[in-house]
Formats: sequence, structure tokens, C-alpha cells
Amino acid sequence: IVDEHRVETSNPHKKGEAVNQWVKDFLTEYAESFPQASNTLEANVDRCIYGQTGFEHHTFEEMWDLYSNFSIQKREPERFTQEQKETIQRAHTSVTRRLNTPVTRSTSVQMRRFRKYVHDRKQQEESSSSQRGPLSSLDDDDDDAEEVAASQSAQ
Repeated sequence: IVDEHRVETSNPHKKGEAVNQWVKDFLTEYAESFPQASNTLEANVDRCIYGQTGFEHHTFEEMWDLYSNFSIQKREPERFTQEQKETIQRAHTSVTRRLNTPVTRSTSVQMRRFRKYVHDRKQQEESSSSQRGPLSSLDDDDDDAEEVAASQSAQ
């Protein structure tokens, strides 16, 4: 793997993140084959880097926070500055686009892991909101449907 990667990176016609992504995927898969390493990775999944355009250095947890603030920002816009609103909107659009990409088109382990992370966080919220009361999460579904429509019309 290392030799193949060296040859590929020395090729002047192949540049950028795509050259490195397959190595990252193989190394992640390799690390996950060791239960102890896999458990450590899962325990720290919120610190994984999202790495998508505009949010290259944001962690999964930071992206979740921005994504989940979207419905709050729509209900209570006065709580956020204009810059925060724009960042929340861009993050929500980015995350929604990733979540709506068919799994078969998700090329990286990182994005599949992010989808699972968001799914797990939504389940955690749903279980905690069901303990609080049935009306607390109704707005989120409307916001997601709105965002999906906007995302699809932009494409």
C-alpha cells in the first residue's frame, strides 16, 4: 500500500486529496480490524474531521452543533449574529447534501462514518425528546424537508 501510494503521489498528473483518500480509507479499515483501536476510534468519533468544502477543519461534533442549530435559528433568529446565521445555513446545506447522497455514491469511509454519526445523534435527541414531551421535535422535520427541496433545486 505504501509503495503504491508513493508511486501515485510522485505522478505529476495526480494531485490533491483524491490521491490520498484511498490510503486513508485503507488505513481506517485496517485500524478497525483491531477491536481495541476500533473502540478508541468510535469513542472519539466526535473529533473526526468533517473535511468538506467550506468546513475542512470542523469536527463531526462542530458540524452537528451547526446543523442542529438550524431549526433554533429559524425559530429564534435574534439569538444569532448575521455571521452565525450564514455559517449555520451553509453547514446545514452541506450536511443535508451529504445525508441525501445515496450511500452507494458516498466514496469515503469518512462520509459514511459521518452519516452514521448524525443518525446516532438524531436517535439520541429523539429518545431524550420523547422523555421530555411529544411536541419538541416537530419543527425539525419541516426544516429538513425545506432544506432538501432547496438543496435539490440548487443542483
